[in-house]
Amino acid sequence: MIDRENLKFFKNIMDLQNKNVNYRTLDDIVYAIKEDDQFGFLHNIISSTNEGIDYRLLDNVIQTAKKEPDIEYSLLDSFSTPQVNAKFNIVNHAEKLGLINKESEIVIFGCWFGSILVPALAPKVKKIIAIDMDERVINVAKNRLFMDYENVEFIADDIFDKFRNEYENADLFINTSCEHMRPMSEWGPKGPRSLYKDSPFGEPVTRKVPWWTRVKKGAHFAFQSNDMFNIDTHINCVNNSKEFKLQLPENTEVLIEDEINDERGTRFTLIGRII
Repeated sequence: MIDRENLKFFKNIMDLQNKNVNYRTLDDIVYAIKEDDQFGFLHNIISSTNEGIDYRLLDNVIQTAKKEPDIEYSLLDSFSTPQVNAKFNIVNHAEKLGLINKESEIVIFGCWFGSILVPALAPKVKKIIAIDMDERVINVAKNRLFMDYENVEFIADDIFDKFRNEYENADLFINTSCEHMRPMSEWGPKGPRSLYKDSPFGEPVTRKVPWWTRVKKGAHFAFQSNDMFNIDTHINCVNNSKEFKLQLPENTEVLIEDEINDERGTRFTLIGRII
């Protein structure tokens, strides 16, 4: 560890053979280390070799982890390399299909903290509705991470509870959390005459009036699931894309199939349109 008090001696030595040395960044870095200021440390290290860096999200994440340490692991995990690769697999395919533009309205089911999709998409689209049934993560996303995005609305709700008016205008429905919930084909009103009365995913729903028939025709979907059966919160994993396609609504057409491998398993991506 560098003692900040000793810096004055090091500076004198440096100045003997150098002129106009800027020590400000060095001072700030050493102070950040001493105070365990992760943001200050990263900010100064990166700034020393880069200009015009936007540090707002990094600052928000570090400050949130500091103020709410019990969620630090899950918050940082939401920015892990496998999560980044999975989310950008959808973003990149959607952009190639022309689904991301200034007029796009997007709904994200099971958004978690919105860590990757929100900053990746918000500057490029008209509106994002991000929904998760976990009120804690929604409050963190809304009040700590993404306060500056005026075109993003975070909602704490169960997507299977009711059909929201916002769905009617959506151009793209994204769900990268399909393994955490009942199949997307079961997204519809609850009812006793359900085709899914023996469903393992809880109270049955009916496809007599499925909600996918209420969204606008031509809207698109981008879904992801995986084969990570060993994770406790994964109640609806699949073994492959073929199994995953069996969980799609009937009124859909698949345009893109893809797979992403990481150390825990395989993620399956399906992108298509409502017909």
